[in-house]
Amino acid sequence: MSLICRMTLPLPPSTNHIYLRTRSGGLMLAPIVQAYRDAVSLECRKLDQFIDRPPAFQLAIWAYVPAGRKRDADNMLKSVADALAL
Repeated sequence: MSLICRMTLPLPPSTNHIYLRTRSGGLMLAPIVQAYRDAVSLECRKLDQFIDRPPAFQLAIWAYVPAGRKRDADNMLKSVADALAL
């Protein structure tokens, strides 16, 4: 049985800005990244059938990047995949 879930997500933040250095020298997740992950998590929770997904699934992404912005497709995929893993 094939199950298709469609979500429209905001453009993920750049992977160059995922972590921020703390004053003590540690790393913390940037607030913009946490907000993105929270938005993805919320979209996933809206889809009841997505929560009980099988252990393996396929991910297809259509990314529409605003004109004038350059984005690396691999980094965009990583940001989305990391957010879905929550």
